[in-house]
Amino acid sequence: MGDEGRSSGAFTFFAFLLGTLTGACLGLLLAPAAGHETRKWIRDTSVATKNRAEDFAQNTVQTGSEAVHKYVNLGKEQIHDTAQNLRAAVEAGKKAYGDKREEIDSDLSHSGEETAPDDGDDAA
Repeated sequence: MGDEGRSSGAFTFFAFLLGTLTGACLGLLLAPAAGHETRKWIRDTSVATKNRAEDFAQNTVQTGSEAVHKYVNLGKEQIHDTAQNLRAAVEAGKKAYGDKREEIDSDLSHSGEETAPDDGDDAA
């Protein structure tokens, strides 16, 4: 849905630009002025249009750049958070392994005390 808004905005911009050019051409045809006045008007209009296009492009680049930086920083934060969660999970796993290992070793040592292995000295 977001892409539709952007393409609709671009379409609107180009439709406006086309309408402006059409209006300018009709203005020249229907209300002619002296040659030097027409050239001055064309020059002034061209400069104004160029300036507006440059401003539009500059604003678009700046907005896009800000959005990219925002999402890059958000991605970095998420990677950092995920790495911290992974480290915590690994440490918890190591601790659980160590605790279980100690429990098993303790159980094995206690069971070894209760039933001593047969040395074969009972025959003597």
